[in-house]
Amino acid sequence: YYYENANTALAAKEYEKAIEQYNKALNVPGNEDHASAKKLLEDAQLAMNKVQFDKLMAEGTQFYETQEWASAEKSFKAATSIPGYENENKAQDYLNKCKGFILEIVQKKQLDSAERWNETESKVSHLLSEANNKSHNISLRIESTESAMVILQKFSDSPEMSYLSDLSKAKIANLKSEITSLKTKLKSEPAVGNDWKIPEIDMEFVWIKSLDCWIGKYEVTNGEYRKFKPDHESKDFNHSLNGDRQPVIFVDYGDATKYAKWLTEREQKAGRLPAGHIYRLPTENEWTTFCQCGDNREFPWGNGMPPKYGNYNGQETESSHKIDGYNDGFPKTCPVEKSGKNEWGLYGVGGNVEECTIKSSSDFSFDAWRGGSWFGSIPELIKSTYRGDREAYLDRYSIGTKGFRLVLSH
Repeated sequence: YYYENANTALAAKEYEKAIEQYNKALNVPGNEDHASAKKLLEDAQLAMNKVQFDKLMAEGTQFYETQEWASAEKSFKAATSIPGYENENKAQDYLNKCKGFILEIVQKKQLDSAERWNETESKVSHLLSEANNKSHNISLRIESTESAMVILQKFSDSPEMSYLSDLSKAKIANLKSEITSLKTKLKSEPAVGNDWKIPEIDMEFVWIKSLDCWIGKYEVTNGEYRKFKPDHESKDFNHSLNGDRQPVIFVDYGDATKYAKWLTEREQKAGRLPAGHIYRLPTENEWTTFCQCGDNREFPWGNGMPPKYGNYNGQETESSHKIDGYNDGFPKTCPVEKSGKNEWGLYGVGGNVEECTIKSSSDFSFDAWRGGSWFGSIPELIKSTYRGDREAYLDRYSIGTKGFRLVLSH
């Protein structure tokens, strides 16, 4: 039965069916050595192989004529994998030609890719040079790193990337890493025109255009000062003065200048300071300017008593000398965020603690204590122009009214 079906299929050139039926016939017990079935099975396999070979060769030739070399190579390679045709001359000849054409294309694409990469690398190098130029504005330097990364990524996503040499691919990876590191570093530097926060310490500074520098948003706090001197105590005076966000007190001009020097060296070492910039105490003129917000006001809050904001000696205190009609809610120093904000975005410029100033940006010697404190209630002693010209250093009569704020300038 199987044998007859196989013969019929073979006559109809249904080779796969014929092979299937001959195999079944040979599996019938007693027919395993059926000579005729074996011979016809072999003929069917050879015939089917030729059909498959001819089909693949026709496909390959069609692709070859349309110069679809990769598809042609695939067809000819499949043709030479058919048993009996592994070394077929025509197929091998076509296969070798396809490989040659493909190699030419790959080599051309490699050359084109290398040329385009050279152009791209030149653009990226120029942008990196701009980004590393410390004389340029930080914002523009950051913009240069972002533009460089966009150009690199665009090339990485292009077809040319697959034809680039391993050496060039490694260079792209290194450039991306370099750009990422530089951008992170630049974003950790103060940028002219933008406010600034020192990483880790979180001390904030406000850019004041008219002064061409950054002014501390708050007075230096106990927590910030203890980064420099961990065992510092601001003590208490019927109320705690020692909270991390309260202004540091029981410090003098010498302590303040040492802190500014320490902070400058720390930030220089971290690579976060623009060339020529330092942290220091504000000068006499700077302090008066940011206290008066540029309008020559009589008091830090404006003109006339009582205060509109600020931590002074108001009705909240136990003192007999209080400001009439004013209650700021804090009998002693308060957290710097609660010390009153002026129109330039600075807190505690007047009240909370008196602030230490220096004579000028070229003369760092002691100038005065400015701004009054939580103890201030006499109008003359809390005016914008008041100068506490007392000793620069602590004395035994100090009750914790003196602190400082910093400036970042060149």
